[in-house]
Amino acid sequence: MGFTAPTTRATNFFVTAAIWNAEHVDNFNTAVMHLLARKTADESVTSSTTLQDDNHLFYSIAANEIWYVQMALYVVDGSDGAANFKMGLTLPASATCFFSWVWGNTSGTFAMHRLRVGTTVSLFGSAGGDLFSPPGVVVNAGTAGTVQLQWAQSTSNASPVTVKANSALWGVKLA
Repeated sequence: MGFTAPTTRATNFFVTAAIWNAEHVDNFNTAVMHLLARKTADESVTSSTTLQDDNHLFYSIAANEIWYVQMALYVVDGSDGAANFKMGLTLPASATCFFSWVWGNTSGTFAMHRLRVGTTVSLFGSAGGDLFSPPGVVVNAGTAGTVQLQWAQSTSNASPVTVKANSALWGVKLA
């Protein structure tokens, strides 16, 4: 089914699409973000650069499912901001993923970050805390399993890196 804009409304695509969707909901498959996982307590890592499974941020994925996933990670980088934060994902054997986002730092430099299967991303955190919100897509084939956030310090440091309570994963099942 193609999209046909109503002729009695504004022609700006974004306005038209919103009005069209509100008036003709029965013509669209409504995608709703679902909370997949939420941290119920702070979790810290001290003096370790080895990725560890997050205790709360994971969800189950069935065979042949495709999910759009959005993370909201509130990370505090110890008292000195020197350890920084790195993350990765574990997936079922048949799954692939791609997360991509732009992140700026305090010096005004922006960098593109990409997270794929078997890779990690190092991010510069601050002692005051930062919110990382990477979006991505997880595509699974024939093996059901778990999608799980892994993280650690980028640089081993006695000052802990903490992923704070109420960090979360949201998702929309696309197929």
